[in-house]
Amino acid sequence: MKKSVYIIGSKGIPAKYGGFETFVEKLTAFQQDKAIQYYVACMRENSAKSGITEDVFEHNGAICYN
Repeated sequence: MKKSVYIIGSKGIPAKYGGFETFVEKLTAFQQDKAIQYYVACMRENSAKSGITEDVFEHNGAICYN
């Protein structure tokens, strides 16, 4: 059974800022347990800095929402 983890309160991924965003980036990039699905709430402005304009996108296997 897949577990879901929802991450809110960060500017989002890909990380363009400091500590918490980098933590979320590394958490999803180096995920050990594939039975966990990460969902990340992102700020549209942060995603735009990486050229991402979609409302929903995938990054490091996490489903991200602008």
